[in-house]
Amino acid sequence: MGSNNRHELYGYAGHGRHSADRPISTFTPIAPPGTGKGTVVKFITEQYKLAGRNVLNFEVGDVVRQNIKDDTELGREAKRYYPKLLPNNLILPPAVAGLKAKHAEDLDAILTVDGMPREFGQIAEYEEAMEALGRNDVILHLSLLSNDPRVSRQISEERMIKRGEEASKKGFKPRQEDVDPELRAIRLDEADLLHEVVAHLTARNRVITIDATQDIEGVQNQVRALIFDRAHILQAV
Repeated sequence: MGSNNRHELYGYAGHGRHSADRPISTFTPIAPPGTGKGTVVKFITEQYKLAGRNVLNFEVGDVVRQNIKDDTELGREAKRYYPKLLPNNLILPPAVAGLKAKHAEDLDAILTVDGMPREFGQIAEYEEAMEALGRNDVILHLSLLSNDPRVSRQISEERMIKRGEEASKKGFKPRQEDVDPELRAIRLDEADLLHEVVAHLTARNRVITIDATQDIEGVQNQVRALIFDRAHILQAV
């Protein structure tokens, strides 16, 4: 068989369809606000592109925003529920459809998924979608390393406030949740639901934990060590 000059990055994501002999193809970050989730996704994207791989980024929020822009029924429901998130019966069908559409853009691409599962009731739909797409996914938990949810919440809130202050000082428009105490509380309440998701998936050996208490460089070094340095690059033939 001839070489197609394609490199794969393999990792150790668990067992079954997440076994070590299958390449990791999907990264799903789960993180409370202010822990640098977007920065981690950007770093993963850059690293895989350096290895010659295409990367697709999927965000559930993009699905909602597009529906609001198009003034669809879902978009109108989203505006009605705002600032709270849409309930699962409304958001999961279009989210899964959007995920499958993103996957179809390039079946061989690395995929990052942001926005699901946000709570325990979304895990089954998420896993069914990954199974249907044949993707070996790994959950990246950006952790504040506290067993007390109240402490994690406090740290997350402090980071949100600091992020808003720094954006304002630089002349940028801060995120609304960073400067609005009521909206910030809602987002932190939503983040509290992630604890059950992480606990469930950790018990199933599906989670790689990243120490998000470190600075950006420290977090990037962890991602590199846990994913890329631990990976082996194989020549597909």
